[in-house]
Order: sequence, then C-alpha cells, then structure tokens
Amino acid sequence: MKTLIFITSRFPYEPGEAFIDSEFPFLCSAFDRKIIITRNVSGKKLKTIPHDVKVYRHNPASSLKEFVQMEFLVLSNFKRIDAMIREELRFRKEIGRKISLVKKLFLLKAIIKSLQLRDFIARVIKIEKPEGDLVLYSYWMNTGARAICMLDKIKATRISRAHRVELYEEEAKHRYLPLVSHTFHNLNALFFISEHGKRYFENRFGLVSEKNIVSRLGVINRFPFNPEIPERDFFRIVSCSSLINVKRVHLLISALGLVRSPKKIIWNHFGEGPLEKELKALAEETIGNLSGVEYKFMGRVMNAQIMEFYNTNNVDLLINTSSSEGIPVSIMEAQSFGIPVIATDTGGTAEIITKETGILLPVDFDIAGLARKIEYLLNLDLSEKARMKREIYDNWHTNFNAFTNFEKFIGDLDKIVSTDKT
Repeated sequence: MKTLIFITSRFPYEPGEAFIDSEFPFLCSAFDRKIIITRNVSGKKLKTIPHDVKVYRHNPASSLKEFVQMEFLVLSNFKRIDAMIREELRFRKEIGRKISLVKKLFLLKAIIKSLQLRDFIARVIKIEKPEGDLVLYSYWMNTGARAICMLDKIKATRISRAHRVELYEEEAKHRYLPLVSHTFHNLNALFFISEHGKRYFENRFGLVSEKNIVSRLGVINRFPFNPEIPERDFFRIVSCSSLINVKRVHLLISALGLVRSPKKIIWNHFGEGPLEKELKALAEETIGNLSGVEYKFMGRVMNAQIMEFYNTNNVDLLINTSSSEGIPVSIMEAQSFGIPVIATDTGGTAEIITKETGILLPVDFDIAGLARKIEYLLNLDLSEKARMKREIYDNWHTNFNAFTNFEKFIGDLDKIVSTDKT
C-alpha cells in the first residue's frame, strides 16, 4: 500500500497551479491512496479529480481556533523554535549572509506557520491512518516543505519541488528564504524544475547533494501536430501570464507600437491580474489607434481552452517579457504546437529556447530590439517557418512532454522510497 499526502497552495481548486493538472494523473496512477492538503480556503470551483482523492483545506490565517491556540503552540514548541532560530543564524553566518531584524521576525513567523501546518498534517495522518509506504510531497519549497520536515515522529519519505519565487532568494519576500538548510537536510529529495535552479541553489547556499534532482515539468498535448504554415495576411502573437509587475507586459505593448509590418498584427493576451486596468489603458494609448494592430485581452482562461485556441488559430509567435521565471509552462504549451517563442533569458528559460526554437532576449532588453525580433520572425519565408515549427515541436516532444517527464519523476520517486526503507 502506497499513500501520497500532497501539499499544495491552491490545487485542486480554481484558480491557480494549473501546471499541476498534467502531473496529478501520474501521481494518481502511482499511489493507492491520494490525499491533498491545500492551503486554499476561498476557492469554490473544484477541478476534476478522481473520486477517491480526499481533500483537506487548511489556512491558519482564517481560523479563529488556530489563532487562539497560537500561544499554546509557541509555548509547547519553545525549545524547538529557539533551536531552529539558532540553527538558521549559524547557517546564515557560515554562508556569509547574516539576516536583519526584519528577516528574523519573518523567520519566526515562518516557523510558527510551519508548525501550524505540521500539526494539521499530523491530524490528517491520524484520521486517515495510512498503511505501508507514506510519501509527503510539498509542491513548493515553502511552508509545506518546512512543515513536513518538522514531522519528526512520522515515518515517511519527504520530498519537495523547487520552482522560482520559493527558490530564487532575490524574488522572495524580504529577499529572504527562511530555513533553507533545515528543510534541505530533512528532505529525502529536492526536485528542481530546471538545471539553472539546481545550480543557483547549490551555489547560493552551498547545499550540494545527490538528492538535488532536476525534474522538469511538462505538458500534455492531445491534438495532432500540424506541420503546415498557411499563407495569411495577418500575424498572430500571443502572450500568456498574470498581469503583474514581474511579467512586464507593458514592455510588450510598447514594442508592438514600434513594429512595422505589411501584415496586420493580432495580439491576444491570456491572463488577468491587478495591473489589468492600467495595461488596457496603455494598450489603448499605444496601439489602439494603429490600423495595423488588433488586440484583445482574453482574461483568465483554463489551460485546456488555451490549448484549443492554439489548435484552431495557427498562432505565429508567443512572447514572454518576464524579469524572472523558472521554466514557463506557457512556453511548453506553445512549443507543443510548434509555435516560436521570444522570451527573456532568465531562470531556466534558456533550457527550453534555443536558436533553433526561438529567440532569447537579455532581461534588460531594448524595446526597439524586441520590435526588430518580432519583425524578423514575421518576415521569414514559409519554408524556414516550417523548418522551425518542426524543430520546436521536436524539442517539446523530447524534453517537455508530460508523459516522459512525469513518468521519470515517478520512477525517481520509487527509487527514493525504496532507498528510504532500507
């Protein structure tokens, strides 16, 4: 009997964490019992998941009972909290990155939230009484990962993934990731979604080990590959991201205003966010009056609908202007249709985009330079576009196909569980 306890931020509720959709069926096939603990208590729409998956929801910030119990939690764990703080201060001193008072307070808060989640997980385990092999899997290297590493009396294999915001310390709140060393030493394996992420982790924190494993994400494309490049009088560009500062969609809008093309440019953006009103106003001001440009903000759309859009619309180009990324799933989705990509060279993006499959821009790229890259791809002849489309599709199929990557992930996990039992 194999039981999985899967700790997430939002999954299986909408919106968010859509990239888990491709992985979860493989987890379901690999485990006899599946239990999800999500820290999402506000989402109402449940994704389609197997009927035998149990879901528990926990968020201490919304629980009065947890708030009342916090004083008891701190007192009963005082020695542990003190030891963890001392351990963290020693580690930070060793790597030459002492932490400020603000970061120390953030550390204390992180420990308390992790202890709260730890106790909740322990209660779930007590209720469910898992038999045989138990795997505790935190999808993010954050509170969930810290919590499973504090479950001292539970016999289990502990693993976590590491993506972007919970890995690259410059992107984290207060530019600080608490308890990295403690979490690392108490996990059986840490799965990075890119080589870049693994190198960053080992170089920044000095935590080098065989249990640091690169395990790329992937997407499933059930549509047949269409190698044809139709001759048309327009060029369709897509972008797909939340409308937030790090995605820098305003730079794409500015670049579109500079593109000179004999064809009409159609731009569709998938995603929503706090900058939506501001970006719509910028788009209207910058490209709204250009006769050669048509645009539409598509809003938040499920991944399946985006894939359907790609299948029916012959998209010519995906553009990603982010200042920080792991490896964007949006690029994997586009490549599964043979769509060229222009993206910033940040995080692990260079591992999915090569000179044969797209164009990498420096993070501090020039807007006029982006416009010229768009014009270059727009003006390629049909034979070159067809060659490129095949190269792109093959790159996805070889390196970012969910069937290949997640089957390997499950195989790696089985080996870790077997080793942990000996």
